[in-house]
Amino acid sequence: MAITVHQIGTPGSSGGSSATTGGATSVGGSGNIGVVVTGFDPGVTITTVVDNKSNTFTLKGSVQNDGSEGKLAVYECVNWAGGAGHTVTVSYSGTAFPTVHLLEVRGAATSSPADKDSSETDTAQPCSLDLAALAQANEAVLIACACNEIAGTTNGYAFSPGTLVSEEPDVNNFWTSGVAYVITSATTAATY
Repeated sequence: MAITVHQIGTPGSSGGSSATTGGATSVGGSGNIGVVVTGFDPGVTITTVVDNKSNTFTLKGSVQNDGSEGKLAVYECVNWAGGAGHTVTVSYSGTAFPTVHLLEVRGAATSSPADKDSSETDTAQPCSLDLAALAQANEAVLIACACNEIAGTTNGYAFSPGTLVSEEPDVNNFWTSGVAYVITSATTAATY
C-alpha cells in the first residue's frame, strides 16, 4: 500500500486554554498513525492530548520554543483506533490561543514507523530544515511550522517542496501553525 497523509476534520483554534478539532472519519488500524500538531503561546505548557477514540499520544522529540514567538509540539499514536466523528482536544496550563491539527498517515510500517525526527527553531522566513538520509524511499515526511509574525488572517503557509495539508493563518487571534508533507522517492538527505 502506498503511504498517504490526510487531514482529519478541521483545525481547532481557541482564545482559551484548550482547542478541539472538527470531527471527521479516520481509518485507524494497523499501519496508520494519528498525528497531532499544535502551535501555542510560549508562556504555557501542554497538560493533556486526548481524542474521543481512547488513543494514547506520545510527544515526538521535544516541544519547540523560540523564546517569544510561540511553541510547536507534535504528538503521535501508532496503529491508532479510528472511526467516525474523530476529534482531538489539547489542553494547556493557561490561555494559549492555540491551533490544533489532526492528521492520519496511512500505509506506514506497523512497528517503529518513524525512522527520523528532526527539528529546528528558526526566527527568519523562509525557514528550512535539513533531514538526514532516510532508511527507505516511499516515506512520508511531515513538516510542521508555527509562527506569530505573519500579519492578517489570510496570509497562509507555503511549503516548498511539500503539499500543504492543514493550516490556521489567523495571527490576529491565534498562535498560527501549518502542516505539510512530502512523499519521498529516494533515501537521500534533503532540505525542506
